[in-house]
Amino acid sequence: MSNESQQSNFFDETFSEEERKRLDRQLRLPGWNQKALKDSKVVIAGIGGLGTEIAKNLAMAGVGTLHLIDLD
Repeated sequence: MSNESQQSNFFDETFSEEERKRLDRQLRLPGWNQKALKDSKVVIAGIGGLGTEIAKNLAMAGVGTLHLIDLD
């Protein structure tokens, strides 16, 4: 792995101060690409008990865009 991919992205300016505080543990991990999570989009079809928990966990992990679909 290159040295660049080994560095943490804690001081990456693409994250606001609020995001840095919330995502502190993940941003400090070498090789963790939090920017890729921030730029990602996820669709969840079915927002019952399991879908809600998955959506919550993805939001807490820093996924950029969540599209939630529920036909009930």
